[in-house]
Amino acid sequence: LHRVDRRQRQMCIRDSSYTSFFNDEVKSNLYSYGFYGAIAGLIIYNLLIAVSGRESDFVVFVMFLLMWGLNIAGVDGFIYSVWPYQWLGGYPAWLYYMITGGCMISMAAFTIVYLNLRAHARIHLWLQYAIGASGLVLIVCSLFVPLSMLMGLVLVTIVVALFCNTIAGWRVYQMGHGYAIEYTIAFAVLLTTYLAIGLIGVTPFGAYSDIEVFSRLGLLFPLLLFSMGIGKRLNHSKQEALTLQQQADAANYAADFKTRFLATMSHEIRTPMNGVLGIAELLRDTKLDQRQRQY
Repeated sequence: LHRVDRRQRQMCIRDSSYTSFFNDEVKSNLYSYGFYGAIAGLIIYNLLIAVSGRESDFVVFVMFLLMWGLNIAGVDGFIYSVWPYQWLGGYPAWLYYMITGGCMISMAAFTIVYLNLRAHARIHLWLQYAIGASGLVLIVCSLFVPLSMLMGLVLVTIVVALFCNTIAGWRVYQMGHGYAIEYTIAFAVLLTTYLAIGLIGVTPFGAYSDIEVFSRLGLLFPLLLFSMGIGKRLNHSKQEALTLQQQADAANYAADFKTRFLATMSHEIRTPMNGVLGIAELLRDTKLDQRQRQY
């Protein structure tokens, strides 16, 4: 009886462990699909705006979202669960570093377009060129450099790029461009998340699943801010274009009014002047003394 009772207790403990593990797996999958579903929703939403409104800014943002989504999927391992092994074989380790390089390039392009660095901050513009070039170098190095060396290089490059982008956003915001505040906050959150998870390993949670939730929320929140910020920036740009159009219309109306006024006045002055000049010519041909001729 004692043996049967001990065996039953072991089976209960084993079943409880399996149930707990299964529940954790289900919860983790729900978090994963919810997180990447939100990113996919943002990509589709902004892609529709880009196609319907023919807005190039949204096309750049869609590429930014896509590359960052793939990068995050490679970081947390989600990409391994959806990789088509039966068609493509094993997941190549170098592909993650190529995606990260593309992520750096798309981030630099998005920053240049969003903050309009060509007009506002030439120094930060060249920094973004350097970030894009580092992404290109990373893509090339992923094919030749040992992956153990690339791991630390990738983390340092991402952190430096996020820091530079945060400073660039704050600089543009200080210049009086309010649309840069969402950009600055978003990259500050991204920088904090990567430092906490990647370098320090400190989170306000204890369990691994809770760390996943924290890191994904820390990465999803900036993407939502970017989506809000780019819409705000687009409205700002349209408002500026509308104001410029109104000013141009007012200037055209003033120029047209001036032209019509001068044409009317020229006509009204020319008619009596013809009579005055004609009479003066007739009078000059008559016998006039010196004083009359002077008049």
